[in-house]
Amino acid sequence: KMENQKVHFRHVMLYCFKRGFTASQTLNEMFSVYGDACVTHQTVRKWYRRFEADDFNMEDQARSDRPQEVDETLLMDLVHENPRVTVRELADTLHKSVSTVHDHLKKLGFSSRLDVWVPHEMNERQLLERVNVCDML
Repeated sequence: KMENQKVHFRHVMLYCFKRGFTASQTLNEMFSVYGDACVTHQTVRKWYRRFEADDFNMEDQARSDRPQEVDETLLMDLVHENPRVTVRELADTLHKSVSTVHDHLKKLGFSSRLDVWVPHEMNERQLLERVNVCDML
């Protein structure tokens, strides 16, 4: 059902595009009919860009189902060289998306504390405190 609704919204956006509506006007029209179930302004803009490029295919663009690979050794080296490096800077260096780099940093056990990437390790007292809190729940 969700997939059918997405395609339906895309046809509505194409109709409005062909009628000469702006993306904002299209969103307003759609919101007046669909309310909170409506797409976002960002989604309308994305589809308008495709329509402007003469791409009227209503299907999603193909994407890989596999998670992006990241050289984790290089990622760790970059973080150790500069613990204040931002995820965006790492993503630019590794030519990966910000979300991919962030996911790999979390997987490697890093968390950002006061703009510094540090290994997320708890001492024994912190571990016991966590257990105590869970027991109280």
